Amino acid sequence: MERVRRILKEKTSLSQAQIERLVQVARNMQLLADLGYADLFIYTKTPDGKYLIAAEAKPNTAVSLYPENRAGEIMPKAPNRSVQELFDGGKDEAVEVFDLGGRQVEAKTVPVAEGGAIAGVLSRELALPGPTSEMERTYMGMADQLLEMLRDNSLVGTATPYFTTTRTAGDGIITMEPDGRVSYASPNAVSIYRRLGVEGNMVGRPIQEMSPVEPAVVTALEAHRASQEEGAERGRVILKRAIPLLEEGRLTGILAIVRDVTDLRRREQELRIKEATIREIHHRVKNNLQTIASLLRLQARRLRTDEARNALLESVSRISSIAVVHEILAGQEHESIDFAELVGKIGDVVGQAVAPRDSNIEIRVKGASGEVPAEVATPLAMVITELIQNAMEHAFKGADRGRIAVRLERKGRRLDVEVADDGVGLPEGFELSSSSNLGLQIVQTLVHDELHGELRLSSKPGSGTKIRIALGIGDREKES
Repeated sequence: MERVRRILKEKTSLSQAQIERLVQVARNMQLLADLGYADLFIYTKTPDGKYLIAAEAKPNTAVSLYPENRAGEIMPKAPNRSVQELFDGGKDEAVEVFDLGGRQVEAKTVPVAEGGAIAGVLSRELALPGPTSEMERTYMGMADQLLEMLRDNSLVGTATPYFTTTRTAGDGIITMEPDGRVSYASPNAVSIYRRLGVEGNMVGRPIQEMSPVEPAVVTALEAHRASQEEGAERGRVILKRAIPLLEEGRLTGILAIVRDVTDLRRREQELRIKEATIREIHHRVKNNLQTIASLLRLQARRLRTDEARNALLESVSRISSIAVVHEILAGQEHESIDFAELVGKIGDVVGQAVAPRDSNIEIRVKGASGEVPAEVATPLAMVITELIQNAMEHAFKGADRGRIAVRLERKGRRLDVEVADDGVGLPEGFELSSSSNLGLQIVQTLVHDELHGELRLSSKPGSGTKIRIALGIGDREKES
């Protein structure tokens, strides 16, 4: 509904109260479109007198007359005579049949008023001939009554979260008299209640007699307020929604929508268990990696040669950077990471492991990466680890301070990463492809083979080094 609100704020001069009134109507449109087998539109006017489509709803139960999305469209004149008549005032309903590309279309339009003035009109456009079966005619009758309730502002006040969703093909429809007796039950409704142990014809029987768990219906009958309840009956999970049908404030019946959500709730539970299991795996992997890193760190302290000690400490950094990825994944429900947050932690890990003693090397992270999938985050974390580690070991020789900057920029499906230092730079004639440095060889392998990205290096003696990496996040997600 935020899009509808934004369209109205940007393209009309309506008051805030009028905007909210139209937004409330828009919340109910999908139900009417599905019950009425028709396209629904909210039309309003722009400050210069043109006509604006503020919201639309296409039926899930029929083929839409308009394949394109028309919300936000501005027209120099009214789309049909009925819309024009209602804006001119004096009518509480208008019906017109017009030609649309060789098809006869019936438009039934009602005004939507707020503060004594028309804020917009709601138009239902139905391809003729209309529904012919008993079930379709029943649904159309409900849609007509709900349309009138929207006009009279007696449905909006009873809206529930249901009206932001759609009616699915498996939903059952039940209508009831004001005393709760069933007047109509769709085949899907009969099927659902049979799973609850209800046998025989439902029509003419009180709904409470067939199912003791009917709080939604009771609320609609007694409080004249729409209600939604979900409960377990006979091993099934049933979602029930009840809407009071009102005419001049008087209850004329109940529209109930029932849905068997047993399989859906079971799949949701299975998904929650799977997600919890994955988080537990990430947690255990992180703990195991940290244990390995601790053992290597202990071993490094016992070594006498700097070369061997540094090799182990570099391995500690690599293992710890992967552990950080699993640590973040263990604390969230989805398999993606804010990579900018991860880079900050990697900088701390590498600094503790390989930064020379008494050095003052600052690591800064700039920019934003957005969410990066785990299968990209892990190899990219190792790449960043190697580059920061390499800069700390080689860029600041003879200096007691320095700066390493990691810049991130996300452009849709593309992620650009730059690691730059202000150190001594690379020696003349240095070629990345022929370098024997293990860290840089790891970087090239991961960027080209794992991430399918591009790697560029630039450096001037005494002016530092920049390494730029570009990769396609969307492409990687598609391959996985």
